[in-house]
Amino acid sequence: MKTKKYFLIFMIFIFFSFSNAQIIELTYTGKSGSFHVPLDSILIENLTHAGDTMLYSPDTVIVLGTVGIFEDFEKNNFMVLQNYPNPFTDQTYFDFYLPDAGHLDVSVYNAIGKEISSYENELSNGTHSFTFISGNEQLYFLTVRYKSEVKTIKMTAISSNQKQKCDLSYNGLISDKPV
Repeated sequence: MKTKKYFLIFMIFIFFSFSNAQIIELTYTGKSGSFHVPLDSILIENLTHAGDTMLYSPDTVIVLGTVGIFEDFEKNNFMVLQNYPNPFTDQTYFDFYLPDAGHLDVSVYNAIGKEISSYENELSNGTHSFTFISGNEQLYFLTVRYKSEVKTIKMTAISSNQKQKCDLSYNGLISDKPV
């Protein structure tokens, strides 16, 4: 009985050791001497991956969280990275990694689920880059389909672009490795 209990505790320890849940909370305020100074925005630059974020007043806290169990990017999994910048004004960029060459379908939908732009092609393995130019809406969902996997990210435009139609363009292969 005691052996089973220790084995169960050991298995729980192993399970949580291999899970990679991570929560990051960033809080910012401005201070000049002993006075608090209001900030209208702050830029958070991600130095290891593309994914800079601009925070606008009155927000003073951002919580970044990733949860994954046994998710190891070194195993060359299909990945779609969050667009950058996000939120964006007129255009934004996003990258994804394909572990093998294959058929890819990229679609952008508006908030009510209407497809507004798409790209479909056979691409080689590696990290690929795209540019998205917004239209007159402020919320978009980017869905990437590769083999049997589907991944979606949310993109937020700060201002609507009344003069231009949405456009999704392929920028090319960045690297043959994950970014």
